Amino acid sequence: MASRSPDGRSARVAFGERILKAAPALQRVAALVRSTHERWDGAGYPDGLSGEDIPLAALKEQAYAIYTYLSAVPHLFPSETKPVTSPDGSPPATAATAAVWDDFDAFYGRAMAAANDAYDASQAADIAKFRTLAMQLRMDCDSCHAKYMHVFDPTTGK
Repeated sequence: MASRSPDGRSARVAFGERILKAAPALQRVAALVRSTHERWDGAGYPDGLSGEDIPLAALKEQAYAIYTYLSAVPHLFPSETKPVTSPDGSPPATAATAAVWDDFDAFYGRAMAAANDAYDASQAADIAKFRTLAMQLRMDCDSCHAKYMHVFDPTTGK
């Protein structure tokens, strides 16, 4: 198998899969471990699976990880941490916009709504339900990012 990741992550995933396959009770888990890093757009590894070719269990595991992250994110921005302009007048060094602190309750509500959509996706009974919930999660995230994050443009360095 050729590694799809330049740093050897694909080989590590395949190695983990082989270890699990050696234990009869864990053989079903081996495929899940192998596909954990696949991405819907096909840019993942080790096999470059995309869309519905990725096992539903792996997609659900990824959705649960997103739920966990989103549940924690609002707690990274307590009101007492609102960034201030530097003495030299330069803007604060943060990816978050002031809108996070200006209306924290709205930010928190959006983050929790997205977390709930991610959790629901992690519990989806079939790929059609997962796809519907994943599209809602994507819309939740895009709208939240548009309001609450500075998007870095590598072409301008800003």
